[in-house]
Amino acid sequence: MHAQNRWLILVMISSALFLIITDMTVLYTALPRLTLALDATASQKLWIVNAYPLVVAGLLPGAGMLSDRLGHKNMFIAGLPVFALASLCAAFSPSAQWLIAARAFLAVGAAMMMPATLSIVRHVFTDERERALAIGIWAGSAWARRRRSLTGLFLVGSSISDQRAGSDAGTALGMLFDPTMRR
Repeated sequence: MHAQNRWLILVMISSALFLIITDMTVLYTALPRLTLALDATASQKLWIVNAYPLVVAGLLPGAGMLSDRLGHKNMFIAGLPVFALASLCAAFSPSAQWLIAARAFLAVGAAMMMPATLSIVRHVFTDERERALAIGIWAGSAWARRRRSLTGLFLVGSSISDQRAGSDAGTALGMLFDPTMRR
């Protein structure tokens, strides 16, 4: 495998992992507007936020085992269209029930892709030094959203307070994919 292809694979894997992790928390910013747009009840708000991480957590062990048996690349590639289709369904959900179902469906795609990401990095990078760097970049893509200050510094390029940087990044992503936030 050419050296350039390895790094391109790492970029694709890390980008997918970043989106998977971002979907865990992105709705906290959009929830007030979603509540109004979809006329969601308090119970529905909880399910809108928690359906995704709950389903991912439940499916992750089984999806990891299935990935080991069917092949990491095959499982990752199968999870991509599921994740993309579910993202579209979530973005254009006409009701809170549809959004909850779409977020659960989104979690299925995430659970299919997530365990394969590190395995693919491990198989693609055979040199110990390159593998260590690649795993560091992979882990950094997961932590970029979890550590809002890193995301804010990267996106905004200045030292903004931790809370404000995460809100700006989340709002930008939400406005990009959620038509109800464009009003």
